[in-house]
Amino acid sequence: MHTSTGSIAFVSMGHYPSGFRVGGISNVMAGWAQALNGRYDVHVVAVYDTVPDDLDEAFAAHAHRLAGVRKHAVGSPAEAAEVVAGMDLVSLHQEAHWLPYLPQAGLMMHNPPCFTPGRVWPPAADPGALRAAIAGAPSRQACSRWLAGLIEAEVAAGVDVVTPFVAAEFVGQPRVEKGRHVVWAGRLVANKGLADAATVAGRLGVELRVTDVTPGVLDPETAGFRDRLRRLPGVRLVPPPSSPAEVAGLFAAASAVVLPSVGEPFGMVSIEAQASGTRTVVYADAGLPETVGPAAVAVPVGDLDALTAAVRDALDAPEVPAGSRAWVAERFSLDRSLRALLRSLGGGPDPVGAGAPVPARTPGTIG
Repeated sequence: MHTSTGSIAFVSMGHYPSGFRVGGISNVMAGWAQALNGRYDVHVVAVYDTVPDDLDEAFAAHAHRLAGVRKHAVGSPAEAAEVVAGMDLVSLHQEAHWLPYLPQAGLMMHNPPCFTPGRVWPPAADPGALRAAIAGAPSRQACSRWLAGLIEAEVAAGVDVVTPFVAAEFVGQPRVEKGRHVVWAGRLVANKGLADAATVAGRLGVELRVTDVTPGVLDPETAGFRDRLRRLPGVRLVPPPSSPAEVAGLFAAASAVVLPSVGEPFGMVSIEAQASGTRTVVYADAGLPETVGPAAVAVPVGDLDALTAAVRDALDAPEVPAGSRAWVAERFSLDRSLRALLRSLGGGPDPVGAGAPVPARTPGTIG
């Protein structure tokens, strides 16, 4: 057992020139690092294709969370391995093809394994060991997918559910006057359901405000999406947010947030929108149903009539009660998330100073 006087590193892909992302798992990882700082010697390691000249700029979006945390921007997973050598706990986020460099890491799979050229799972003499490196995934559904043979290998240990948490900026977002418009937020990729969101907004005659939470990522697919969006009537591109607080304000001012994604391992936007006090509509697919609280509803995938009706109901519904926001904040709390994370990595008792030991690892259960 490691005690809370040890060291922990979070290793992730960096994105230049945007640095650490504003949305999704970057919020969660930075929050974990902030909460553990002082109890552990915490390091955040971002691996870049092009290493930023200014370290502070690379992590600027999360500067308030990462104050006092040791930050490293490196140019390869081999360099990351040098940084984390000898540390007690290493959490590798998503980049499974780095495992040969970081064999001691617990792999947190936030998305399905990537098989695109240059980012494949490496050949391994012992594929079972590679599979066993998966320490956690964000939902029951994601865990079941990994265990169902998405990776063709046997594994003795299960995969823990390490549920993300909703950050304080969303929980503490003040109530604001809501406009009669709908918000979609996420990465500009096909599975996020932006086309369905635009169709529904058009049917209802309301504006759809779209924001890309990964500013600076200028791949051809993202650029193509942005170009098409500019030509759609009733769709307004909102400048990429510079902080989680800005995202929370965007959600709070909307009558509804719509996330008709497919294949979503979890769905951070869903819990963040609900915690901000905004009704949320998602597709009943993959991990999204596990995010549904009192202020959200899931509808069948591809059923545009049901999606339209649910968004219409959200537009006409009264203000989200404080109790509904509190439910989401408690269900997806930082304390729960940290305990599940450290349990999955083999961390020791009382990681967050709450006076109770971390429960024994139970694969496939909510932490």
